[in-house]
Amino acid sequence: MVSANPFILFTMISTTNTSQRLPLSVVIITLNAERTLAKTLKSVNEWANEIVLVDSGSTDNTLKIARIYGCRILHHRFDGFGTQKQFAIDQADNDWILLLDADETPDNTLQNAIQQTLTENPDITRSFSLPRSLVFMGKPLRHGGEQNKPVVRLFNRKHAHVTNALVHESVVSDGPVTMLTGTLWHDSYGSLHEYVAKMNHYTSLNAKQVGRFHQKQGPLDVSVRFLFRFVKVYVFKRSILDGLPGFVWAFFSAVYPVLKYVKLYEQTSEAQEEIFYPTPTIARTTIALSLWLLVFGAALLAIYSFFRFISSTANLAARAVSAMNVIDGFWEPVDVMQAPSVTNTLLQLWS
Repeated sequence: MVSANPFILFTMISTTNTSQRLPLSVVIITLNAERTLAKTLKSVNEWANEIVLVDSGSTDNTLKIARIYGCRILHHRFDGFGTQKQFAIDQADNDWILLLDADETPDNTLQNAIQQTLTENPDITRSFSLPRSLVFMGKPLRHGGEQNKPVVRLFNRKHAHVTNALVHESVVSDGPVTMLTGTLWHDSYGSLHEYVAKMNHYTSLNAKQVGRFHQKQGPLDVSVRFLFRFVKVYVFKRSILDGLPGFVWAFFSAVYPVLKYVKLYEQTSEAQEEIFYPTPTIARTTIALSLWLLVFGAALLAIYSFFRFISSTANLAARAVSAMNVIDGFWEPVDVMQAPSVTNTLLQLWS
């Protein structure tokens, strides 16, 4: 939320001693990022001597927040995440770049690691990756492959660049890459509504990107990809241990490639011939997919039952003792009105 008196906040921020700041340009691209931008800027404002923010048409308070934190604001039409970020990097005054998304915030440990690294005058050919962890449905995901995921974000622009991918771009370094300590918190989705909206946008860009390389996917490929992706994330990468957020994340992770290739089918004029198989194959695939879903459902039930059994095993002995005590209570000579009811007995057994 923007301060009720932004002039006072701007004065406090802009009068910070800049002589102690590092020769580092923090580079951010934005579009309607008011929910997280202030937290991101606050985390770097006191020790980076420049923040370059390239906006592609925000209609919320994004630019107002950027002005409060003294960002150098540029406007540029969005034509893909890779080219937009590279454009922003090219506008920076410093060669050392810290590339952040508007929803990423380095914690104190990572902030200190970045500052210490730059004060030691590192080799300009060396780049640094930051351990990024996802916050989803208000909870940090500890499993599923989204915890401490290394992403190259600190580098000298003379020896690194951003790929020109429309989406899921990355930084390519000419030299070695070193991992820093700490956590880069990625609070990308304020709600499921926001997640679905972003997934819709990203899958459209990804379908366009995949279409450039004429990658073909049949309905059987897509259905099998969905199943294996879900099992991979939910079971083998242990998203099951993150509770409901872990299940939702695994499910949407599996849905993502399905949406991507269905959109590719829509966008390709010769989709029926080049991407999807002929009608008889589609019929056979539908039967195969139905069987897969039955197997998938049975597997989920088995997994759930297994973990239910494991979680209850620790209390099995205690419950047995409790059951014995309750049963013994039936045989003691007590007043009939004070005898435990069947309902109370069951509650005692499973409480």
